Amino acid sequence: MGSWFFPRLGATALFICTIGSWANPALSQQTLHVETTVTDIASRGFTFGPVSATCDPANGGPGCSFLNFEFTGNCITTEETRAVVPRRCTISGTPSILLSFSSAGMHDSSGNPTGVCAPFFESLVTTYSDGSTISANGQGQVCCADASCSGGFGPPFVTRESTIITGGTGAFAGIRGSGLETSAGYKDGSEIAQQEQVWVLPPSSQR
Repeated sequence: MGSWFFPRLGATALFICTIGSWANPALSQQTLHVETTVTDIASRGFTFGPVSATCDPANGGPGCSFLNFEFTGNCITTEETRAVVPRRCTISGTPSILLSFSSAGMHDSSGNPTGVCAPFFESLVTTYSDGSTISANGQGQVCCADASCSGGFGPPFVTRESTIITGGTGAFAGIRGSGLETSAGYKDGSEIAQQEQVWVLPPSSQR
């Protein structure tokens, strides 16, 4: 979502560099707060691993430690700071869920968990109508969102994720930023997600 520990000299140098950046603000740098709604989410290519005698790639098993898959969705990005036409986009991702569970909070009358949470990591690419893209990585958690998920994480499920923008192309070349994403998945297979991000665009960008 860097190292928090560094030598005293390194900290001093960092402080001086920071003061320098304050003394020369990038007045033309654009900082935008955006919201992106993702719908029509479709997932496929579910694969368990590592493959072994006790972990079947298609059906899982007690020896499995992760689940990988792909997804795509349609999206609309709206800026909160400027009155501009919302940007239509598509998004794709490659999540990997670590099958290391913790209780989601719900339990039966004996106190046994009836739903769990699991951590995940994913890479994301958002593509806009002009062909420009934004790439990001995300780390979060998926949790059962019902009184009972048969010991699993749903559906129904909810996710909460922190994201970091790792690059962009076209109009978003040089972009940086971060954000939060929440989503909900239903028993009928439908899912909706909401991203809130801060985009920091270089002076050359005219977005």
